[in-house]
Amino acid sequence: MSKQGSAGPNRSARESLLRPALELEVRQNYANRSVLGGFQNLSLSWAEEAVQESLPAEIVQGITELLSLYPHCEWYQRRQIMVALEQWCDGHDLLLPDLDHSPESNEFYEVMNNGQDPSAILPGSASLSDPVNVLRGVGPRVAERLNILGIKNLHDLLFHFPRRYQAFENLSLVQVKAGQIVSVMGRIQKGSLGYFRFGRQIAKSGVRARIGDGTDKIDITWWNRWVHSSLREGALYVFYGAVDEFSGKRFLNNPQFLPIDTATVRQNLRLAADGNRPRHTIIPIYALTQGITNPFLRKVIGALIAARLHQQLEDELSASLRQQFDLPSIRKTVQDLHQPTRQEDWQAGRRRMVFQSLYRFHLRLQGAREERQALYAPKLDSNPFFVQEFTAAMPFTLTPEQKAAIDDLLRDISHTTPAQRLIRGEAGCGKTVVAAAAMLVTAQQGWQAVLVAPTQILARQHMDSMLSVLQAVKGSSALAELQPQLLVGSQSETEKQAIRQSIASGHSKILVGTTALIQKTVKFRNLGVVVVDEEHRFGVAQRNALAQPKTEEAEASADSTQLPVVPHIITLSATPIPRSLNQVLTGFVDVTEIRSRPAQRLPVRTILAKPSERHAMFRSLKRQVAQGRQAFIVYPQIDLEDEFMTVGAVETEYEWLDRDIFPDLRLGKVHGRMPKNDLDDVMQAFKNGEIDVLVSTTVIEVGIDVPNATTIFIENAERFGLAQLHQLRNRVGRGSFPGTCVLVCCSQEPAAWDRLQILLDYDNGFDIAEQDLAIRGPGEFLGMRQSGMPDLPYASYLDEEVIGMIEAYFGAQVPHTRRSAAQGPSLPPGELF
Repeated sequence: MSKQGSAGPNRSARESLLRPALELEVRQNYANRSVLGGFQNLSLSWAEEAVQESLPAEIVQGITELLSLYPHCEWYQRRQIMVALEQWCDGHDLLLPDLDHSPESNEFYEVMNNGQDPSAILPGSASLSDPVNVLRGVGPRVAERLNILGIKNLHDLLFHFPRRYQAFENLSLVQVKAGQIVSVMGRIQKGSLGYFRFGRQIAKSGVRARIGDGTDKIDITWWNRWVHSSLREGALYVFYGAVDEFSGKRFLNNPQFLPIDTATVRQNLRLAADGNRPRHTIIPIYALTQGITNPFLRKVIGALIAARLHQQLEDELSASLRQQFDLPSIRKTVQDLHQPTRQEDWQAGRRRMVFQSLYRFHLRLQGAREERQALYAPKLDSNPFFVQEFTAAMPFTLTPEQKAAIDDLLRDISHTTPAQRLIRGEAGCGKTVVAAAAMLVTAQQGWQAVLVAPTQILARQHMDSMLSVLQAVKGSSALAELQPQLLVGSQSETEKQAIRQSIASGHSKILVGTTALIQKTVKFRNLGVVVVDEEHRFGVAQRNALAQPKTEEAEASADSTQLPVVPHIITLSATPIPRSLNQVLTGFVDVTEIRSRPAQRLPVRTILAKPSERHAMFRSLKRQVAQGRQAFIVYPQIDLEDEFMTVGAVETEYEWLDRDIFPDLRLGKVHGRMPKNDLDDVMQAFKNGEIDVLVSTTVIEVGIDVPNATTIFIENAERFGLAQLHQLRNRVGRGSFPGTCVLVCCSQEPAAWDRLQILLDYDNGFDIAEQDLAIRGPGEFLGMRQSGMPDLPYASYLDEEVIGMIEAYFGAQVPHTRRSAAQGPSLPPGELF
């Protein structure tokens, strides 16, 4: 179908509204967020302009209908609409696309709709190591999309577990009411299955049918035509979906469905008689990517299980260990997670997988701890009055928890067993001051101490703190000549070379920097203590380099009969963790918590807002910027996912904010996919006051100190953990001006609003973390990817029962012993200079 376009002199005027929106929409992957209010709003404003220009009525009607249909289309249909509109803007005829045509039907939908037995998808000789393209209907394009999900072979496919399950209420048709999410069984009535058209100009059609179950009849509507080939009149199906109502008549809107036979009905009746749900009421929902759907994954994974490929799996947990904690085998786990018949099935499978994940994690930790405890570290004794003198020299009063943390560190480094202590406390609680005390003792003993931060901005902040501490204690004769040095990547090569020479000679005793400190070109004379801020933000190789850096003393020991000398390791983390998780997540290493409220910190006002109040909050933000302040706007995603079209994302919203909301302000954006140097540059510009509003993901959660920032605006706050929201809230109010945190909740669920209310009631991170744990459980707490968490692939399944299992199995196996000084090598520091 085509409509003749016009190439008159007013074409550029007609394009002024349409073309920019089209170009932005394509860049945003057809997310319908390039225009405020979506393309349905654009259709109205564009039609007014088009009528004023006297465009032909059929052109106006065709384009308006395309724009109005756009929000209701799948991504590939949206792409077809964009192509048609762009071609019209280029001067071609308006070609109305056939939106019922799927460009992937030959390769993808054939697997879904061919009606064959699932075992026909899989060759009989298949093995777990075979690539996914051995599956019938999985060609190069589908295989490439599966690779995006980390699925390269059939083993990966079996271990691509559902991220959640949809359970439906089982009702007869006479019981269903509008607004319910239901599971119903019914037979498609004779003569009821057919197509219907919608849209005046656009070739788009859907499918209607009527089902009955003996108690009542109800209509069903699907808004695409492909389901027609999968349905048969007179056949029995189970339907899962939402019940809507129109003109007082109930109907099922776009439900999922599965065919069932008489044997399945009898099995469902037996299960119901035992008090269990029928088997088809628990539907697995998988993590997806563009072009991969849940029905497709259920189809191909079902084929693997039907072919018993999961029986080839070897179990890494012994039978006795599984029996001890009542865990299912890996083969039963895989089947129950993909095809549960009861809720208890997938719950047991999840417990098994998270136990296995933590079991591996603790074995690695245990091995690493034993290897490290076999090494030696310098014995760094402080004078008996050091803590008293250090405390008295500080310009502020140390809290009892800060003093206790200093005592812990000084006790650790006074032994030759390498210290491994984690100091945990929220931002501003004094972790840097505590670490500085240990670094000063190290320098007093003639050894070198280094503090490594993940970013240049954070390294410079620590350098300022270290200078303040040294300024306070400069009266000490032993430290009179001590001058900390900074080493970061942005320094000139001449400057870095001079610092490296000072480090190699042993003249530099206290160093602060980034990973520039752990390069091969940096040789320490005698490194005694390494302080790592936010260790989880370093790579594995970098962590290993931090734990065992090359020093002359270590190299000399390695060539002699003595064991190598390694530094003591102190880790700082700003993430509050409930006490019940601390041991499990740290592998029972030494942990010190500083829970007291940061001194001199102004309280942050927290506001819980609806989406309808967003623009009022934006106006308040503008007023703050007009007064010379700065602000953050945080989104939960970098870009949009098909499944979460209503969730804000940095890449999508940044252009809208810059173009429509804050055109007069200076905006910047940061997220985790940006190159590290670019991210550091933007953050430095924000800290220097060159950016008014920073649009970000949670990459700003820790380590960002901008005293002039007074407002943080958090979109889709219901998608964050409470502890994470508290960390974000701590980014403002760090200077002499009070801060404001706006939490925009887009959920209609009362439970989501009640949970966010906790942030208004509590302002201590550890208290909030405990509340968060009580509400969501350990698995959901970890599932938000909190900073400082270990990399656990099934962490979102964690529950209190698994925590108890790990504690019971590993708790008694981790020794807390220290060697006496006589067991260590003789290392008088004076001989090293």
